[in-house]
Amino acid sequence: MSDIEHFEYVFLGGGKGGKTLAIELATAGKSVALIEKGMIGGSCINVACIPSKTLIQSARTAHAAKSAAPASFKPDMRAAYDRIRTVVSEMVDINMKSFIASGFDLILGTGRFTAPRTITVELNDGGTRTVEGTHVFINTGTRASIPGIPGLRASEPLTHVEALETTETPEELIVIGGGYIGLEMAQAFHRLGSKVTVLQETPHVANREDVDVSEAIETAFREDGITIRTGVKAVEVQGRSG
Repeated sequence: MSDIEHFEYVFLGGGKGGKTLAIELATAGKSVALIEKGMIGGSCINVACIPSKTLIQSARTAHAAKSAAPASFKPDMRAAYDRIRTVVSEMVDINMKSFIASGFDLILGTGRFTAPRTITVELNDGGTRTVEGTHVFINTGTRASIPGIPGLRASEPLTHVEALETTETPEELIVIGGGYIGLEMAQAFHRLGSKVTVLQETPHVANREDVDVSEAIETAFREDGITIRTGVKAVEVQGRSG
């Protein structure tokens, strides 16, 4: 039991909610430990909000360039990727500096509960640490969900994570699902040179919106050259993505 380190507050995962509260508590003088597998700042900064919005901005710039000089337009996915990595790196650095300034104990590794309010961490650089908290917060985030369509998982599809890591523009891209993320990726990749088709089971994309909003999105996409197929269901996937 003597090997167990005690803190007032322990956070399992360092995403947006957890890291903000951990910083505030540590700055206020509380003893705080934050356990994070590797994404400094959480998924928003590394694989979601920040990189996706950076991709969208690059696509918007490409769209403006194409509109101004269509004959000479050449999309550059590598440049978009490099810009994403630069922005993410800068944000990670800002977060790490905030972590250090707050004074909390950042433990890099994979944690699991081994007793009530007690977490053993397999450290990234080897060894283990066991920490106990008077208060423990679970802040482990989410992961992309791949629908159970036969053949889809075996095809190794791009989720939003892999899509933001690509350095080459796909010649053709099929987006299964017309929700917000699917539509963002569809428009961005189309503007960066891909031929894009969106498949949506319901009668309209963005089906949580009012119908007039969904119809306006569909009209804008079709005018841009994106194929929208609504009321269709993917029942099988063959081959490999890429």
